[in-house]
Amino acid sequence: MDGKKSLILFIAIIYMFGICIYFGYNWLSKLDFNNHSNPISSQNESDKQKEESYKTIEDPWTLNGIAHEYMGTKEYDKAMPFLLKAAEKKQKNAINTLGCIYLEGLGVAKDYKKAVEYFKQSIELGHNNAQFNLGLCYYNGTGVEQDYEKALELFEKSGLPNAEELIKEARQEVEKKYVLDYLKEDINNINDDKKLFYIASHYYNEKKYDKAVEYYTKSANLGNADAQNNLGNLYEHGLGVEIDYKKAFELYKKSAQQGNHKALNSLGYLYLAGKKYEQAAEMFEKSANNGNNDSRVNLGIMYERGLGVKQDYEKAFNFYRQSADLGNPIALNNVGIMYRDGKFVQQNYRLAMVYFQASYQKGNYLACENLGDMYRNGIGVQQDYKTAMDFFKIAAENGNKHAMINLGDMYSKGEGVEKNLKEAEYWYNKAK
Repeated sequence: MDGKKSLILFIAIIYMFGICIYFGYNWLSKLDFNNHSNPISSQNESDKQKEESYKTIEDPWTLNGIAHEYMGTKEYDKAMPFLLKAAEKKQKNAINTLGCIYLEGLGVAKDYKKAVEYFKQSIELGHNNAQFNLGLCYYNGTGVEQDYEKALELFEKSGLPNAEELIKEARQEVEKKYVLDYLKEDINNINDDKKLFYIASHYYNEKKYDKAVEYYTKSANLGNADAQNNLGNLYEHGLGVEIDYKKAFELYKKSAQQGNHKALNSLGYLYLAGKKYEQAAEMFEKSANNGNNDSRVNLGIMYERGLGVKQDYEKAFNFYRQSADLGNPIALNNVGIMYRDGKFVQQNYRLAMVYFQASYQKGNYLACENLGDMYRNGIGVQQDYKTAMDFFKIAAENGNKHAMINLGDMYSKGEGVEKNLKEAEYWYNKAK
């Protein structure tokens, strides 16, 4: 396994509890200490006493947490019994970690086949990281026969942000294979919907949309759900064809009937645009249940605003949080807003800042504007007009009108800069 892929795998091993720490959420909040002493001992307690206290623990989340405590200090031999015990209790994180341990040989002899089996077990319990890790096995041919198509499927299902680069690479390998096959064949003899789909995707990536439409249409007519969805997208946005929302809707619907989560999400957007909120919420929920991370954000918005569903801040927060934990920039920003405003959760400006920063780093300039607001008004941080203006300028230069108005206000009032009505007027006019 080369260095880059090994590093990505290492990130995957620590991802679930690592991202929790990053966002100020400790795995200890999951633990149940009601029936035994706290396993995280005081500094005065000896290691031997601590280890003895661990032996009575049965809660699977706690067992998994203890294992990761040992893994953090590279005491893999001590972590293993707790992982195995948690795995017996169907703790999906522990099972995935066992797969990683055998894949990397952490305290045990490397056993790729055993690693693959653990990843498969964890996937059956709904673990996204295990999908990513098994995808990596298929990508590299580790413990299984190399299969880029299977790897691509698993990477996409995982929804993890660290899978994005590998999704692109796997898709290129799959497209390359099918395009090379296409060049060897008579066009009239191609009757394989997957082959046609990947040929179409190759042309789409080359921005040859007319050819993409041709091959997506052939694949869609053979019942390929992904082709139906992508063809619907081309009709919705007028790429290679005239804009035709009715045709787009029909194609999305055909794809959605086969359970395609992207098509379900696209149908939700069309219903939302038509102000059919109940149908939109239904589509987003079905899409989210099929693993679409964007739909989790959309469903959170519906619950937060009471569109097509009863307003429910708790459900909104939970959907945002699920999506944010998988790196969605909009969800990260929305969780930050809920912490800033104290919606459902206790108001926490520090956590709001963490989420806004994480969202901004992923290119969400609305979060950049929110950071500017925090610094301008001294919310959760020391008031700093210069930093606020820097954030507003970044957001404004990327089209954020609220940031433009804020810049106009700061120049008109002389906040952090010399008062400049001409500059203020420039930003106000730009926001119109």
